[in-house]
Amino acid sequence: MSNILSLMCLITECQQSLRNLAGMIRNMSSNRLANHKQRAALGQHTGRKKGDFIQSLSR
Repeated sequence: MSNILSLMCLITECQQSLRNLAGMIRNMSSNRLANHKQRAALGQHTGRKKGDFIQSLSR
């Protein structure tokens, strides 16, 4: 009986860690999309070279 209980605990822990991993992957992919949109928006600002935005951040 205790074997079954420990096995069930192991399965639920696995499910939890898989869920966490899936959430992390989802966050990473949505961040990548957001970064791409930001970069596209930055590229539309005319009269600015590519490094200008980074330099203004580092000041």
